Amino acid sequence: MSDERVHLESATSFVELQLRGTRLQHAFGPLGGPPRVRIEAPVEPARLADRVRKLERKGYRVGFHHAELEAAIVADPGDPARRLVFADWLLERRDPRGELITRMAAGVGIEEHLAAFPLHLAPPWMAALELEWHLGFVRTLAFREHFDVSLLSRIFRHPSFMVLEELALCDLQWVRAPALRQVLQHRPSSLGRIDARGIPALAELAREIPGFLA
Repeated sequence: MSDERVHLESATSFVELQLRGTRLQHAFGPLGGPPRVRIEAPVEPARLADRVRKLERKGYRVGFHHAELEAAIVADPGDPARRLVFADWLLERRDPRGELITRMAAGVGIEEHLAAFPLHLAPPWMAALELEWHLGFVRTLAFREHFDVSLLSRIFRHPSFMVLEELALCDLQWVRAPALRQVLQHRPSSLGRIDARGIPALAELAREIPGFLA
């Protein structure tokens, strides 16, 4: 039986979707306020991902969010203590990222945990990416093929990339500067290195964006 729970938040409200078999429960309301609940059945398990994607397009982000704790991590990505404080807060709310952070801090394998919570941690579209995890978040990301700017935009909105430090765009001759420039306006502040060497069409961005190599 399918049994998956996904919590999402916007700046002012939350939605929590819980799928049990073919029964989908929607809980929603203002942040910190009482939820309203709606039941939908029967629902195909694949529809859960569709609902999450629609909410993301409306500005919702997967997971529980704490502005101050997240800002502290972004301000000093190399400090593990800040991530562990955030992990404790997440664990209290049964957010799987809390366990991901603590597993990585303890040197425990994470593949099974990532697979168990794909919508929270590692959606299917991440499978085609080359990435390195560090204490609950992706630290480095490389595109080798099948790159499109819309995917990069989605990446920048996903919590797993909140403290992304390095991005590599390798030998992708057809990437164009105007579209990439627009998406990079929304890059995480932690992103200090963008390696686009070998892509002449992006050379102009090296003069505009700190850490951009072309």
